[in-house]
Amino acid sequence: MKDVEFTQGLEHFALRLHEHLCRANPGLNIIYSPLSIQTSAAMLRMGTSEGSATAKEMDEGLGFGGREVQEVAEAFGVLLKSYKQCRVLKMVNGLYVMKGLQVDEQFGRILEQKFRSKPMEIDFSSEQAASIINHWVESQTNNLIKDIIGPNVLAKDARLCLVNAIHFKGKWAITFNEKDTREEEFFGSVGSHCPQNEL
Repeated sequence: MKDVEFTQGLEHFALRLHEHLCRANPGLNIIYSPLSIQTSAAMLRMGTSEGSATAKEMDEGLGFGGREVQEVAEAFGVLLKSYKQCRVLKMVNGLYVMKGLQVDEQFGRILEQKFRSKPMEIDFSSEQAASIINHWVESQTNNLIKDIIGPNVLAKDARLCLVNAIHFKGKWAITFNEKDTREEEFFGSVGSHCPQNEL
């Protein structure tokens, strides 16, 4: 897959997702990462059977245009490698499978080599399952992201859990003067107070 085609597919997916989320949540502020969503879904796509209805639907929805799995995996490998070297953005992907389930060898290899995500076994029925995943996310994000999964989110009979965590901490091109910042009421769906900067 050529870099331009891959980038256009990512962009097309991001625009469609944004349009859908805006229509589904009118008037609300939404923070999300199209790349995180597409990367997690692409990881699932790597495990589908070639030519299956699921593979075709995922290719269409994710903007892969029916390209071969290896080609899509290579493109994500290059993209995720570039983010690995980024100092202001940290993104990790994890795949947890129910203890005792066998992961297809090729699927596991693709995830590990291209998506930087080795499938990990976990006992979803264990009370510690959420804290195990949370601890992994913390360790992968320099303790910047904590408690990504609540204690009651995981079902005891779950078979698979995809985890994506993204942390961005860049510097402002034009910094705010802290002396010009004060607490004021913020009007949204629920009234609250937050720091506001005087311009």
